[in-house]
Amino acid sequence: MKKQDDMIKQLFDDYARELTPRDDLSSAARDEMTAFRKQQKPSASARKNDGFARHLGWIIPVSLVVLFVSVVSVFLPFLMFNDRPGSGNDVVTTTPAPEYYTFGDVKGRSIAIDDCDDALQISRLLDEYEIISARYYAFYTEDGELRYIKALLGVRNADGEFTEIEIIAEVDGYVREDLKRVYRAYSGYDRLVCTSDYADDGEYVTQAFFAARDMHFYVVARNGQVTSVAKEIISKLL
Repeated sequence: MKKQDDMIKQLFDDYARELTPRDDLSSAARDEMTAFRKQQKPSASARKNDGFARHLGWIIPVSLVVLFVSVVSVFLPFLMFNDRPGSGNDVVTTTPAPEYYTFGDVKGRSIAIDDCDDALQISRLLDEYEIISARYYAFYTEDGELRYIKALLGVRNADGEFTEIEIIAEVDGYVREDLKRVYRAYSGYDRLVCTSDYADDGEYVTQAFFAARDMHFYVVARNGQVTSVAKEIISKLL
């Protein structure tokens, strides 16, 4: 946030410097005006126009300031977007507005791995990890259209580290209402966005978002200690 504040302050400072009066130019202008007035007494119309010009002189800078503040207000959210995890040299693209829905708009049922592995690619984990437990669910509208698949996994690596993983794979073009904040924040990135930190209960939690196979994925993984295992597992699903 401080970086963006400094950037905006610099923009205002640069703008202010551009409006700083030039004493040498204004002095020369006053000399020219004095000489001109000695040669010709201004008419009433000229005095009226001169008054208008003086008013216009301060109206224009004020209008420019208002315009500048308006432009900064419009683009400020885009500047702040770079504070999000995974920013820097990432390519961020604009995605079409999705259709939002709620829990009440869908109904879920239990499914087998064979029914969803094309979307989730869980089988990619089997070479390096042991899946201790797994449950899969598909959620459909009343018309039978798939909205998302949910997976609950217990995964153990060769060192015995256990990771609980929850995956929601949502069909592109649709976003569940309670997930829209995350979707809006990260849907433009062209790569895996991943963050890790301790939760209130002391568990080490890794959260991730990525898009693949005409779906976008929300992932939450929990470990009992600081580790990169969760990110390694999630990376296998890309």
